[in-house]
Amino acid sequence: MNKKISFPIAIIIIIVLTGLVIGGVLAYQYWWAPEEEIEEISPEDETADWKTYSYKNDKKEYEFEFKYPDIITISRDYGLWIDMVHSVPFEHDDPCDFKGDASPLEKLIDFKITIYVIERNLIEAMCSAPYDYEVDCSSYIIDNEVKPDPGYVDEIAINSLHGYRITTGVEGCGRYEYYFSLNPEVTLVIWRSFIAEFNPAATTLAEEYLKIPGIITPEKEEELFNQMLSTFKFIEKEIKELSLEEMVYENSKIYRDRNYSLEIICPNKDVCFLGEKNQKISILSSKIDSIKDYFIEELSIEFKVGSNNNCEKSTISMATGPEGKKIVSENLTEQGWPETLKINNLNFYRHFSSQSAMGGKSIVEYGYKTFHDDICYEIILVSKGANNVESGKIIREEIFFPILSSFKFIE
Repeated sequence: MNKKISFPIAIIIIIVLTGLVIGGVLAYQYWWAPEEEIEEISPEDETADWKTYSYKNDKKEYEFEFKYPDIITISRDYGLWIDMVHSVPFEHDDPCDFKGDASPLEKLIDFKITIYVIERNLIEAMCSAPYDYEVDCSSYIIDNEVKPDPGYVDEIAINSLHGYRITTGVEGCGRYEYYFSLNPEVTLVIWRSFIAEFNPAATTLAEEYLKIPGIITPEKEEELFNQMLSTFKFIEKEIKELSLEEMVYENSKIYRDRNYSLEIICPNKDVCFLGEKNQKISILSSKIDSIKDYFIEELSIEFKVGSNNNCEKSTISMATGPEGKKIVSENLTEQGWPETLKINNLNFYRHFSSQSAMGGKSIVEYGYKTFHDDICYEIILVSKGANNVESGKIIREEIFFPILSSFKFIE
């Protein structure tokens, strides 16, 4: 007698069999089926076919390059002054001729930037035009610091360039002024002109001008400008390994590097010795009576070389108090570590960092950096141990400054 399978049991069997089939398929796909290769599509580099402009000078300092599209032309190149424009033939009245007596313009310029390289620091550059006349900067330079004012003075960063943009002009006529520090002594200034023809505040014909064939629209103009600056990079010099040679001369020791023709002198030959990889001077603090009781375990002067761009990132790295770096800067100055020094006609800029260690000990770096032939040199005093203000003063006045004051480049 045949027995019929009840309907609920049949449903259960079907579910189980379906689960086994699905599980088998998934297991096959996971363990045995060949993996499907997924083609990664890289975003297209729109600047790949652009031209390259290279800025170079006789001293071979702060040299850089950037890309620009074929449609942009260099109308003037005087080395420290470069004009880059795009225009279309179209005779029209100048919308920025407020007197109304100017001759008609033969072309409509829809892209124009002027690039200057100024041998001044950022603050000085923002307070003086490229033509050496003074600019009233009192509203945004206060206590030798830039005070941003949104819409007027804005902080700006485009790839490796960091600085400020000043907006100046009236009734749609004017320009953006960009200021980027290339190193503490050189500033890149870019004037980007407003295109008044496209601004309804300057003319009632803005919509008509935008219909002219071949025009670069305001949106495209800004996009091209940002793309051009995003390709900015320094032309890196070959950075060779620094290796000091030690020579004894009477009661002192002279340290020289032949690759970079630099020289520095330790006035006491009994306390200075070449350190690791011939790139630092080790100092025996135990032989210096004035600090041997301060438990300074290790004392050395280290040398670093690099490109301007890399050295620029080396700044004060310790921050205390509500205003952070500013307080550290003021305290260091009060303690006898000035922000800038001038030694043998070289400008030196302070570097400082501090790191706590076990047992109340610390690692402190006091140092200065200078620039020469597009190379950055850092001379850093490293002190490990029970550092305090008193020991720091002795180390600074009796060891570091006497050695640093001898730094020079030999012919």
